[in-house]
Amino acid sequence: MTVATQPAPATTNDVKLVSEAVMRSYGRCSINPKFFDRFYARFTAKSPVIGQMFAKTDMAKQKLALRSGISFLLQFANGSNFAATKVAQLGESHKRDRLNVAPSMYPLWLDALMETVAECDDQFTPEVRAAWLAALRKGIEKMTSMY
Repeated sequence: MTVATQPAPATTNDVKLVSEAVMRSYGRCSINPKFFDRFYARFTAKSPVIGQMFAKTDMAKQKLALRSGISFLLQFANGSNFAATKVAQLGESHKRDRLNVAPSMYPLWLDALMETVAECDDQFTPEVRAAWLAALRKGIEKMTSMY
């Protein structure tokens, strides 16, 4: 089972608490200078197709885009209207006739992210992992629905 298929918390209060735990975890990860490099090393190794998609990418710009993208996904989970617009823009840019990021790639992205968070967050627990999954699910569902 991939992380993308694990259950989310049941209540709104759980989601609110979840996003606070995730924001703290993301803060710990994002100050690690190797976090984004380790993520992309894992993600591109998940599939030859993914590796090819990033073959000619300016990775310095891509890492900045990922930093922002994760932030927008987390803010979207908290109900931010601004982040909702940004997630919709991400979905638009990732759809079939643009970057062509198929819905089947998102579980690989999520697995690579969770593996990297586990490596880089010294306070990572199964509860923090579940919190991440719950927080990201809404944005990923939005993006894949736009494919």
